[in-house]
Amino acid sequence: MIRNYTDENYLRGYIPNLDSLLFTGETNFNKQKVLAEIEVANDFINSNYKGLFIRNDLILRESGTTLSATTTETISSEDKLTRLRWVVDVKVLTGVDKTLTLYGTNDSGDNYTELNSMTIGTTNVGSIISQTLAVPYTAYKVTATVPSGTLDYSSLMTETGYDTLYALKWGGLIYFQNYKKEDDQYFSKYNEFKKRYDAEFAKFVVNYGDEINEEDTFGSNPRSITMLK
Repeated sequence: MIRNYTDENYLRGYIPNLDSLLFTGETNFNKQKVLAEIEVANDFINSNYKGLFIRNDLILRESGTTLSATTTETISSEDKLTRLRWVVDVKVLTGVDKTLTLYGTNDSGDNYTELNSMTIGTTNVGSIISQTLAVPYTAYKVTATVPSGTLDYSSLMTETGYDTLYALKWGGLIYFQNYKKEDDQYFSKYNEFKKRYDAEFAKFVVNYGDEINEEDTFGSNPRSITMLK
């Protein structure tokens, strides 16, 4: 599913001096982030990529059952879409901090590799945390270490193919709102980000599994498609 999990730390990879672009009285770039998300969504819709908004994430755990002891979830379904972002939504957490550990397997669960871990506390309740992987695996599972107290959370794997588009659109809007005249440094950076965004979008390729019908997804004007079987 198309969603933006990038944050300002991610954006600093494109704009190291990001904080220097803040307007007086502003403490973050959330306004520009929302605008970027709207513009990227419209670009996908106008290019007949509407089916991307209902693509399934790879579910690792659904919330609704509160844990009071260390618990390992069952292995996920096979990941056919090379999802590289691990997402956790903390619903309930009481007591001491808890640790979530993500494992990956390429042999249906005979062998697992520890991939990432995150420590979560009471301040994370109601928030979404995500991490990216460097290498995809066929399937995943999560272990929640709960030494005391309680924990309820949901967890999934989602795609990272849109991250660059969001970052370039977001950064471009920040430069656009900072420029004063068409030959200043901010206008030049805005044009640079715009060109990079347009080039990235033009080469965008959709990988999708059997759960989405090609005609329903792309309408009568399909773009570049790589179909996984």
